[in-house]
Amino acid sequence: MKNKLAIALVCTLVTACGGGGGDSASTPAPTPATSALAAYAGVWEAPCDGRERETATFTIDASGALAISSKTEYFALVGCTGPVLATETLSANFTVVFTGSVDASVQLTQGAAPTPIKVDSVSSSVPSYSMQITGSGVVRSTLNGQAQWCIDFGGGSRTCVRDEGVQLAATARGGLYLKGNQLFSLDTSGSTFVVGGIYTKK
Repeated sequence: MKNKLAIALVCTLVTACGGGGGDSASTPAPTPATSALAAYAGVWEAPCDGRERETATFTIDASGALAISSKTEYFALVGCTGPVLATETLSANFTVVFTGSVDASVQLTQGAAPTPIKVDSVSSSVPSYSMQITGSGVVRSTLNGQAQWCIDFGGGSRTCVRDEGVQLAATARGGLYLKGNQLFSLDTSGSTFVVGGIYTKK
């Protein structure tokens, strides 16, 4: 399964995604700046991954931070077509706050030379949250003591997702960058950044 956008942003910004904790480095005091993050507002979509397609909605809250909600839909047919059999959601939104702009040289696509860009440095936080999967194709089960959801696509094809329960709150740092209608979520790597995911605006 691919990384989910909201979780990918948090996983790229929150080092202990799925297990609590956070970035051991000190996080700069956030400076809410609506104008700095307004360009990221909207609905963003990851590429179809087999039968899965994830959509994340970025909105600006009253403080100027980005609030991120996410859902992943599981389709009956490969290529993300046919009826939606299941929808995966999270119980809490993620918050991303602008902390400044930095110049960095980043390899935006695999095999390409690093490109000098201006990165929006951000601080990310997530409260404790859990995941839920619902829909006509979902069967709740337990395997070796581990609760899970299984999505039945028919013809003997299915996928199962572990229920990891409530995840701990965490905070960390990372970066965001826009190029046309593409959003790049950036991991910190020493003194620079690496691409954690690329998403397209709907």
